Amino acid sequence: MDWLPHIVVKAEDDASVKTATTALRTFDTGFPGHKATVHCIGARAHTVCKEWCSAGGHTLLEYQPSIRQSQLHYAIVKGSRLPVVLIRGTAVFYDDLSDYSTTKLFGACLLYTSDAADEGLGVDLGGRRII
Repeated sequence: MDWLPHIVVKAEDDASVKTATTALRTFDTGFPGHKATVHCIGARAHTVCKEWCSAGGHTLLEYQPSIRQSQLHYAIVKGSRLPVVLIRGTAVFYDDLSDYSTTKLFGACLLYTSDAADEGLGVDLGGRRII
C-alpha cells in the first residue's frame, strides 16, 4: 500500500521531549520500509527530529510553536489523495500496520479525508462518524 506517513511532534518543555518523540523510535515497527514526513512544532524536540530524519532519510518540516495542531492535521489530510497516516509523536507501534487501505489516525484529532469529503462519505473513527 502506498502511504503518506506524517508524524506531528510537539514537546511543550524539555522534560516532555522523550515522550513526544516515541513515534519516531517505534515508526519502523509500525511502517517498515516507509519514509515519513516529520512536522516538528517549536524548538524543544528539533534536535531529536532532525537526527532521526537525517539518519533514516525522512523529511523534516518545522513550525512555530503558535501553530495549532488541529489546523496542521487538517492541512496534511486535505492535501493528499493517497491514504495518510497521521501520527501524534506520542504514539507507540508494536505491530506492522502498513497493509491497511484507509487513512489512519494515531493519537491525532478527528478529521475527514479529502476522498471521503469529495464522495460525501463519512469516515468511521472509533465509533464516531465524521461526514
